[in-house]
Amino acid sequence: MKKLFGLFFAFIAILTMVACGNKTGDDSPTTSVTKLDAPVITLTKNVVSWDAVENAGGYIVKINDTVCDEQTETSYTVIGVSAGSYEIKVKAMPSDTELYEESSYSESVIYTKAALTATTVYFVGDSTVCEYDEKRFYQRYGWGSNATFGTYFDTNYVTIRDLALSGRSSKSFITEDNYATLKTSIKTGDYLFIGFGHNDEKTDDSARGTYANKSITDKTSFQYYLYTYYVKLALDAGATPILCTPITRLDKNDSYTGSIIHQTDDGDYAQAIIDLGEAYDVEVVDLTTLTSTLWKTLGYDEARKFHSVTSGNSQTEPNWGSVDATHINIYGAKMVDYLIAKQLMSDNHDFAEYVKSAIVEPTEANDLVIDTDYVYVPYSANDWTAYQPAFMYETITDGWYGTAFGDCGGVPDSVGDDGASNSNGYVATETSSGTFMVGQYSGKTSSSATTTIGYGGSSDYKGKISSTSQGFAFLFTPVSTSKNFTITANFTVYAQGGYTADGTCISSMKQDGFGLMVSDTAWVPTNDSGICDDCLTASLMDNGTDGCKANWARRSSAFESTDKASYNITVGQTGTASITRAGQIWTCTIQITGKDAITTTYTDYYYNSRDTDLCYVGMFGARGCVATWTNVSLTITGDAGEA
Repeated sequence: MKKLFGLFFAFIAILTMVACGNKTGDDSPTTSVTKLDAPVITLTKNVVSWDAVENAGGYIVKINDTVCDEQTETSYTVIGVSAGSYEIKVKAMPSDTELYEESSYSESVIYTKAALTATTVYFVGDSTVCEYDEKRFYQRYGWGSNATFGTYFDTNYVTIRDLALSGRSSKSFITEDNYATLKTSIKTGDYLFIGFGHNDEKTDDSARGTYANKSITDKTSFQYYLYTYYVKLALDAGATPILCTPITRLDKNDSYTGSIIHQTDDGDYAQAIIDLGEAYDVEVVDLTTLTSTLWKTLGYDEARKFHSVTSGNSQTEPNWGSVDATHINIYGAKMVDYLIAKQLMSDNHDFAEYVKSAIVEPTEANDLVIDTDYVYVPYSANDWTAYQPAFMYETITDGWYGTAFGDCGGVPDSVGDDGASNSNGYVATETSSGTFMVGQYSGKTSSSATTTIGYGGSSDYKGKISSTSQGFAFLFTPVSTSKNFTITANFTVYAQGGYTADGTCISSMKQDGFGLMVSDTAWVPTNDSGICDDCLTASLMDNGTDGCKANWARRSSAFESTDKASYNITVGQTGTASITRAGQIWTCTIQITGKDAITTTYTDYYYNSRDTDLCYVGMFGARGCVATWTNVSLTITGDAGEA
């Protein structure tokens, strides 16, 4: 009987426990934990995907023995890995760890990465894409340059051919030799990055302007040129085109609207590219949005560090007044290429296979570097209205000034006790109203600065025009760097190469010349071989016995001269010269009477390296060469606009 009572009370106790729940010491019920279902994964190309697991808050991907960070997305793209086979598994992680526990790993899939095949990537575009060789404080780099694009893409397999050219549009580029190279070189398996827009906006320039607000069937439209001459060209060759919208311009007000982001009265140039890509299923990297968003987020003071700066306030301090709002430096180009790499990876584009593993965003500390070839030369813009010139630089017409500066071979403005010039023969004066005499004699000048003493050997030839230095007389007027203009003038060669005692002209000179000039700077008379600033000319420069160089220029201290004349400069020659600015296109023409005109076009000359507000326009002469100038006409033709 005692046993029966014991069993009875035990049974009652069990029923009580079941009815009340299994209580712990704090009276909380014990809850069972449910294991999540394992994901069911599939592999398409290099993308592993799965359906969301109920009650999962995230997922962990395991590749071979490497466990990746937890993610919330239900897919994973395998990228940036070397050739080989990879076992991939995924497990679900609980949203509530008190109610659920992580799942087991899924069944595995095997992703096999084939060895990369060699490919060539071509770049076409404008000055924001092309290569540069110049000297600036923060040098310009296009985002298609090997030095920056190769930072993020594997150049063991990718050959970079940057065919982009400064100043070109989708329309003007097709006339270039580089376009002919593209047509004959691009082949199956290659890639073509297309980066136009900045110059297509310039519809006032018939050679470059295209319209973003017109349809692809209109032969003046931006889309027509992009598709017909680039997208279709690549597709027909079996290559893969990638369209890129133009990078933003720098906006000091951080508004990033209008022409800053390529929206003009002639259409939205970035959107035209996006629409074209959608219509023809071509990858588009929207650099306009990517860069303007980043630039605006950082603010002007930080965003300007991505841009080229032409000069310094010292050898180590940038002159932010000379920041180039259009063109980027190496830091900026690397940032653009990083954005391109990230976008291609996000889109799982085929070219993303060539992205290096573990790419790192560029930083100011590592990537904002001063050009090692840049040499600081102190400069302060002169107040020319207060200028008190020596007689050999006197002028009559208001706003015109005479001077000589650079590698002058001696003091260019001294006057002796007898009133005669001891200035090493330099003269830049207005001899009568509207008649100018500019250059350097091979001897001293009289106090009237209009006649040569008539003798002196070659040691009296002063100044020079060379690849490393320049020194000349200059008679000029200041013009705002924001304005378009045309200057024209007639000339007569008054003296050249000096004279022997019997008046015979010495003809086999070098580094002497004359012409019209636009210069970034104008200095009071100064003998300083370190002055070698940006300028361009409509000119002739003696090259010895084999003729003349014509229309030479200097950009970032680099000398440029491509055109030649078959004759030398001789006394008595007459002719005309002109320089026209239309935006960043400069057309320089010189013609000797009875000879063919020689015309040279330069692009992307800005003239704000040292003097950020003014450029200086006029006549020059050097090294025994003097010309007289008449009918000088300077006409301002409007605003130059954005680069």
